[in-house]
Amino acid sequence: MVKVMLADCDKMERDRLEQAITEEKGLQLCGSTGNGKELVELAKQVHPNVIVMDLVLPYMDGISVLEALQQEMAEERPEVIVLTRIQSETMLQAAIAGGAAYYILKPYDKKRLMNRIYEAGRAEETSMEFYSVPPARKRCDTLEQEIDRRISAAGVPHHIKGYRYLNTAIRMCIEDMDKLNGVTKDLYPSIAKAYDTTPSRVERAIRHAIEVACTRTIPDGNNELYQFLITPDGKRPTNSEFIAFMSDQIRLEGYIA
Repeated sequence: MVKVMLADCDKMERDRLEQAITEEKGLQLCGSTGNGKELVELAKQVHPNVIVMDLVLPYMDGISVLEALQQEMAEERPEVIVLTRIQSETMLQAAIAGGAAYYILKPYDKKRLMNRIYEAGRAEETSMEFYSVPPARKRCDTLEQEIDRRISAAGVPHHIKGYRYLNTAIRMCIEDMDKLNGVTKDLYPSIAKAYDTTPSRVERAIRHAIEVACTRTIPDGNNELYQFLITPDGKRPTNSEFIAFMSDQIRLEGYIA
């Protein structure tokens, strides 16, 4: 049984999450709050396996919560899933650096979120009846094919340079998620070295590829990829957000390095 704690200052959103979790046989809701300071105190008392929280919290914001959990709970620190509307490369990197297991943008797909909670909680008792993440598959050529399939499905044309750079970036991040902590200082230079170019050209090519994808995506309000690329306010994902989203999706499907 995975013990889950929630933190969201939006009461209606918190109620929806509480209901979704209580409906899952393998999850146990062990706490819910609307502010960050109380979240840390509750976590120290209850010791949840997983915390699902927004970044925007009163008294203590989400990044501060991550820092407090690292300092005050040590080896008993729960896995944290950030669930937010904030589309910021800086916040994404800060959350990952703070130890967040996943960074998920609202609106979210309920099934996908539940799968991430199960995976983060590493529940041994979880039955495949309600845990739909398949067993991990060994790294082989199918990983490369899966990356190609995902990028193509997003609407990135094969002939542009950004396609190749995205493919490499996603593969690198699947193999080592810490790469997302240093996109500018580590990931882009690594890709640039592989293709004998410069980090700035890699960054621009990936940005162009994502812009093309956003203009070519087929409208589908029920599709998680569409919801990620085409937000209500029209804001497009950053390079880091796109790479993290794709890497996370592929790892969730059971592909491992």
